[in-house]
Amino acid sequence: MTLKDLLIRARDRYVYNQVMNVQLPDFPGNAPVRYRMRFEGRVQNVGFRYETELLANRLGLTGFCKNLENGDVLVGLQGLRSKIDFYINFMKLCDDPLNQRLSVNL
Repeated sequence: MTLKDLLIRARDRYVYNQVMNVQLPDFPGNAPVRYRMRFEGRVQNVGFRYETELLANRLGLTGFCKNLENGDVLVGLQGLRSKIDFYINFMKLCDDPLNQRLSVNL
């Protein structure tokens, strides 16, 4: 196993633990909505899509996550608005000055 492989595994374990240890609140029932979001900054090759998939699964959201050619990531989520709002706020809390993935366009 190469050093790169070890670093990727360590990153993925960190992301998994971060998402699985989040305390999820009780979400009020509201109508399902669909959002398309574009995350800008350093969001490729840092475990962003993996983190999105884990959190979306925990929240019961459906959708997609796609790398764009310019380095941004396009995320489409469908589910309760309160859960999507939680997802957006969680990703903002994970913002890191080195990652700079806070720029979210709805």
